[in-house]
Amino acid sequence: FTPDNGIPTLVFVGTHLCHQRETTRTEQAKQINLVLPAKGKVPHILAGDLNARKGSDPMNILLKERWVDVVAPRSRIDYILTRPVDPWKVVEVTIVDERVVSDHKPVLVVLEWIGETNAKKAAASESITPDQSEWELVWQDESTESRLDEAKWTRCRRGSSNWNDTMSAESRLLVINDRVMHLRGIENTDKEKDPAPFLTAGVTSRKKYSFQYGKVQIRARCKSAQGAWPALWMMPEIRPKAGYGEIDIMEHLNFDDKIYQTVHSDYTKKDRNRPPQRYCEPKIKRDDWNTYGIEWDADKIIFTVNGKQTLTYPCRPELGESQWPFDTPYYFILSMQIGGDWVNGSGPTNPEHYPAGLEIDWVRAYKHK
Repeated sequence: FTPDNGIPTLVFVGTHLCHQRETTRTEQAKQINLVLPAKGKVPHILAGDLNARKGSDPMNILLKERWVDVVAPRSRIDYILTRPVDPWKVVEVTIVDERVVSDHKPVLVVLEWIGETNAKKAAASESITPDQSEWELVWQDESTESRLDEAKWTRCRRGSSNWNDTMSAESRLLVINDRVMHLRGIENTDKEKDPAPFLTAGVTSRKKYSFQYGKVQIRARCKSAQGAWPALWMMPEIRPKAGYGEIDIMEHLNFDDKIYQTVHSDYTKKDRNRPPQRYCEPKIKRDDWNTYGIEWDADKIIFTVNGKQTLTYPCRPELGESQWPFDTPYYFILSMQIGGDWVNGSGPTNPEHYPAGLEIDWVRAYKHK
């Protein structure tokens, strides 16, 4: 895959789509996707004059099903495309201001191979990929574009709760780079504009995607800091008849080498220590990539870290309706927070530790076949 000189073996495809008929270009785009694999160990680059604008049928087929435009937003009808699964970093994009080569301005793109880091991520990803004979991928976000996919996510608004009282809509707090969503937490240096001591970002899929029963996997990395409280969690789209419900897939505090995985309900609020056990504190690779998840059905929620089961929370009808409010669709919240009663229990937030944040590689939801 990667020789000793660090340069990967790759497939480079040059093409030129028909300039006369869009129906022909559309069929050619379909054939490209049929001939070139979506995945595999050998990276692919597709480049050429595609004679098609963004939003056209040929480009929708290519970009929505298989490829990423690394020239965007400066591409017009000449494109350089890579696959989301291939670990390239876009270093430079230049539109050369001369017309010697053809009637189009030449496009120069410099790509940096970052396979050593991403190969580790890919290997870890493959090791926890669900059995395809059992599970079907029904929803995902891989951050393949350079901005937030607003068809899937909405920025979290500021509220009065500990988890969202530093939320901000500032664009610099949510950045998508190298196909990773970065939710940043920073010290606020302009308190005349905003009185909050710190500023953070989060996203939610509320009213855009929720589901009931299946498997969730989220690959993420936290940058530790005193007072940092990143979280991956789920809330019900509609309040269940059984009362309050919350599924915390991951919460991390400060510099801990562990995370918290927890269920909350009216039942657990009355006595947090009564059975069945509602939380666990599994060890993680701190400041490194980990995959957090659940397997959820009508009888139980199984929590996982890096593919290993950490806690099973069962449905116990004999304990009353409020013990199981997990029989309705839930949506995702990915949040970075600084400060709060819980996280500051070990000491006050240290401004010198910031910026910090939560990085999201991907979010995937599966259903049983």
